[in-house]
Amino acid sequence: MEYVVADWDGCSLGPLPPEEFEDLLHQLQRFGTEEHPDISVHHDSGWSLGIGLSLEVWIENLFEDETRPRHVLGLQMGEVVALMQSMADGDIAGLLAREWRPGYPWA
Repeated sequence: MEYVVADWDGCSLGPLPPEEFEDLLHQLQRFGTEEHPDISVHHDSGWSLGIGLSLEVWIENLFEDETRPRHVLGLQMGEVVALMQSMADGDIAGLLAREWRPGYPWA
């Protein structure tokens, strides 16, 4: 399975090498705005991991309406990079095994 990364401006960057994930998060924190407040890692399975300006993270399946989004707050940069790597690797079961709160972080 493949994945693509979208930057803070919404541009699809394709499958970035994982060693570039931290730099992408720094770009988000430096250049992100209310209009462009997040980056994301989309896996071909339909699962998507979004990361906001304050490193809030949410996961959702864009292909399944019955799957509800969930989120986690208060992560450190390294933890967020690890979640991005898990999504890129297609480790959806590992991601879903984490403790998540229901809904989006802004809801």
